[in-house]
Amino acid sequence: MLGRIGAGGMGTVYLARREGAATQVTLKTINPDLLDNINLLRRFQRESEVLSLVSGAYTARVFDAGVDDGRPYLAMELLDGRPLDAHLE
Repeated sequence: MLGRIGAGGMGTVYLARREGAATQVTLKTINPDLLDNINLLRRFQRESEVLSLVSGAYTARVFDAGVDDGRPYLAMELLDGRPLDAHLE
């Protein structure tokens, strides 16, 4: 992991690099204090499944999803752009 990009109620998104690769990716994880919430874990799993089915110019590709050391993660393409709140202002 190279740094934190952002966080929300469910999890944290990091800037990361795959081991042995130059390409940077985003890595989304569930906050550790929420790992006992089965409904949230199911929602995260469903999000991973749905995102892996979507493709397009404005959608980040899913590279990998799984669980590492008991913590679910979702590795996605890093898209260059401004945050949504910057566009809304």
